[in-house]
Amino acid sequence: MLKMNCRNIGSFNRYVIISFTFILNLLCFQLPVHSADVENPWHLSMYGGGVFPTDDTIEETFTIGGRFTYELLENLEVGVDLSWQQYEDKYLGLTLGDVNHIPVYAVVKYNIVFNPDNTRFVPYLLGGIGFSYWNYHEELSTISADDDISFTGKIGGGVDMALNEQTSLFLEGGFSWAKYDLSGTVQMIIPVSSTPIVRTVSVSSSTDLNTAFAKIGIRINF
Repeated sequence: MLKMNCRNIGSFNRYVIISFTFILNLLCFQLPVHSADVENPWHLSMYGGGVFPTDDTIEETFTIGGRFTYELLENLEVGVDLSWQQYEDKYLGLTLGDVNHIPVYAVVKYNIVFNPDNTRFVPYLLGGIGFSYWNYHEELSTISADDDISFTGKIGGGVDMALNEQTSLFLEGGFSWAKYDLSGTVQMIIPVSSTPIVRTVSVSSSTDLNTAFAKIGIRINF
């Protein structure tokens, strides 16, 4: 987690630009439906899935979370999204510790209703900004990392598949980004011939955690 490949950052930024362009084009063709009273405007979603960092040095992991939204219009929702992930932090082959990541987003969900008479399958776009809470569990006593809060954001989309009037399954994917700071020292044992050398290496980094994600979940309307 201590280094970030510049090529991966460039690729990630291109994905974000393409995604925003796609969303703007869709919004030009479909504005929110009239603001009449919406039946069952409150929505609770619970999900789990995989997280796939763009940095090859960070291992893939899983996420669990939930989202609570209110339907302002017939195809526009606002709410809060909270999830949890854990990453193993490594440096030069050593495990420095485990990083617990809890992002909290204010989200906007835009449901794309092509046919109001048939809403069994409803694709949607999702965007959010907020903060990430980081908690670091050190494996090595020489590492110092305080709990931290940083900016985070995500963009994505998915599809709701209705099971009945109140319940649906959904599939969702997208990209998220956040940052975490770490500092300290690590004692490295370097084998040289038959006599190993102990060397102290300083560790100081601001990690850009850019990830793709894929989720499956259940949504309840009430």
